[in-house]
Amino acid sequence: MLEVANSWLTKVPRGLWCILAALMAGSDQHAMAAEVHEIMTSKEVIAANQDQVGRPAGKFRDCGDLEIRTKELSGHRTAYAVLNRIDQAKPASD
Repeated sequence: MLEVANSWLTKVPRGLWCILAALMAGSDQHAMAAEVHEIMTSKEVIAANQDQVGRPAGKFRDCGDLEIRTKELSGHRTAYAVLNRIDQAKPASD
């Protein structure tokens, strides 16, 4: 479960949390920070999070600074999320 009101959320890519955790909003949506409100109302992010298959993501590859996770979705689709653990751009092919 992920509490959207936590401040660290804005540092975690939306693609990552939406395939890893169930969503719970613990605050008034009218008082949320703009970044949190954007996450809570993104149709694409919520669709991946609430997909009917209902399985969480699994670790596909861990490359040290980069971690790739995948989640099976309905309709023979797959969601991918990449977490870059450093503060600079890094190609996923490294």
